[in-house]
Amino acid sequence: MITDKEIKDRTLIIDVVDRYARSIDMKDYDRLETCFTPSCEVVYGGATALENPAAVTEFCSGILSQYTSTQHLLGNYEISIEGNTATASTYMCATHVFPRDEKHEVYIVGGTYDDELVRNGDEWLISKRSLTVLWSESRETV
Repeated sequence: MITDKEIKDRTLIIDVVDRYARSIDMKDYDRLETCFTPSCEVVYGGATALENPAAVTEFCSGILSQYTSTQHLLGNYEISIEGNTATASTYMCATHVFPRDEKHEVYIVGGTYDDELVRNGDEWLISKRSLTVLWSESRETV
């Protein structure tokens, strides 16, 4: 039977994974940095590893500057907790909209975030994240 502590930990882990996505979409980079440990390692789709929250922020702000909006939807959280460490695998579907002349182009990516997390007091932080892209689609809007 699942304990109240396990429910709380799962909820806090989902909260930090969701906070990451909302921070990206709101382009709130100060908030984005709060999702990670100081010595995190983040790899987006096989790119070079980013090794701290500031590097993640710099990378994300550079990439996201080309889009007028983004929306990262998350679901199917698979979480395993062992003491003060945890792993989480989360499905993601991210829509990216960017201007193209008088229209817009939409780029949609589906994949998984695979995370390692550590307990930090009363919260959980991402210590390692990798994005695996499973599919993508690009189309012009009307």
